[in-house]
Amino acid sequence: MQDYFEGHKTSLAKQPLNLDMLAESVNLLRRLIEEKPQVEARFEPLREKYKTLEKFEVQVSEREQMLVERLPADWNSFQQILNETEGELEKRKEDFRDKLAKMVEGFVKEVAEKREQFVEAAPYGAEKSVAAALDIIKKERAKAQGARKKEAELKQGMDIFHMHQPPYKELAQTEKELEQLDGIYAIYQEWSDAYAGWKDGLFRDLKVDEMETAAVSQ
Repeated sequence: MQDYFEGHKTSLAKQPLNLDMLAESVNLLRRLIEEKPQVEARFEPLREKYKTLEKFEVQVSEREQMLVERLPADWNSFQQILNETEGELEKRKEDFRDKLAKMVEGFVKEVAEKREQFVEAAPYGAEKSVAAALDIIKKERAKAQGARKKEAELKQGMDIFHMHQPPYKELAQTEKELEQLDGIYAIYQEWSDAYAGWKDGLFRDLKVDEMETAAVSQ
């Protein structure tokens, strides 16, 4: 039992430095509180065991005897630590909640700003070459994926505090338009490649059926 107390005392004494550590501490404390009835239920059988050993004059070391006698005091001390840790974690949660709320607020603004940047840079017209347009789409998709990764990281913390997650409509709109632009320029690229193969050939060599099929499929 003393190993149980000492091991968890050490874990509970660690100060959470980030949301992952905070979640671990909160979950550990919750589990230890839930285990209290099971832990207490082990005391009486343990005491009875040592009474039986004493009755039959079985040699028990002084250290073992001392640990058994100290068990009620150690248990009370451990419960006090649980209570103190619960209060400390509540304070830490408030601190982290405030920091997280500011991080989410900043991310919402960042998403809106990136949306404006995307609208300015996106190849909506035909003024850019296919290669240049596809390069822009590739870079913007990487930015959108990075934003989704950050969103997932923030959500882990928000779930701890049961915070409402913003919809990030601008990011969703950008992702939708990226898919549309990618499809448009992919078709444009296929048609350009096909046309490049036709334009330098002789008229009598042109395969009209293939051209019509390619045009319809686009």
